[in-house]
Amino acid sequence: ESMFSACSSLVSLDLKFNTKNVNNMAKMFSNCIKLEYLDISSFSTEKVVTMEEMFNSCNALKQLKFESLDTSQVTTMSLMFSYCSELTSLDLTSFNTNQVTNMYGLFSGCKKLENLDISSRFDTSKVTNMANMFYDCSSFVTLDIANFQTSKVNRMDSLFEKCTKLERLDLTKWETSEVTTFNSMFSWCSSLKSLKLSNFDTNKAESMYNMFSDCQSLESVDVSSFNINKVSSMQGMFQNCVSLTSLDLTNFRGNDNVNSKS
Repeated sequence: ESMFSACSSLVSLDLKFNTKNVNNMAKMFSNCIKLEYLDISSFSTEKVVTMEEMFNSCNALKQLKFESLDTSQVTTMSLMFSYCSELTSLDLTSFNTNQVTNMYGLFSGCKKLENLDISSRFDTSKVTNMANMFYDCSSFVTLDIANFQTSKVNRMDSLFEKCTKLERLDLTKWETSEVTTFNSMFSWCSSLKSLKLSNFDTNKAESMYNMFSDCQSLESVDVSSFNINKVSSMQGMFQNCVSLTSLDLTNFRGNDNVNSKS
């Protein structure tokens, strides 16, 4: 853990050591702010259970090479690539995420990532926390995550916040019955024109503030499946949605405890 963390003057690293008995790589390279190239292809990671913040704030990193990284035992990937703001691509074809429970902020702040091929590779069936997962991924135009398994997720706040170039999202297959917080989920998705979430289950939702705020291109959104009986805050939920021409909120009636002030 934290082996090279905050080595803020490192420009390069030549790593050829044996890691076959390592079980914790949390924060290993975090805040190596001048590191531009990193090759960890030689790493044996079959025993690693946490990669939390492993490359967090490596904001000069332009190339990250890990080829056959074994993530089969990893349970937490929170903030793993967060604010790798110079990375334009990530090859995650080797990733096995079937044990991962925490993906909080996994790609947050990866401002130059243009796409991610994770639609058929990421197993999210055990994940409980997806908050901030794609926060400020401001170069995405499309993101195919329609088949994500989300039945155990309880946090989706700021999941897509500030994905300012994202134009469409199809979440009709997502299971959201355990989610309690949807705060700022789509906030500042200012290019979002198509948003499909007609089957959202919000029976356990407690807060939805700023959920769609500043979705300036969104002309319609179907929230007819929403149940707000347990929701205490809806402040700014549709704030600055300047292109919305109609909104059916018939099913929002009956909750006297909700705070809907902007």
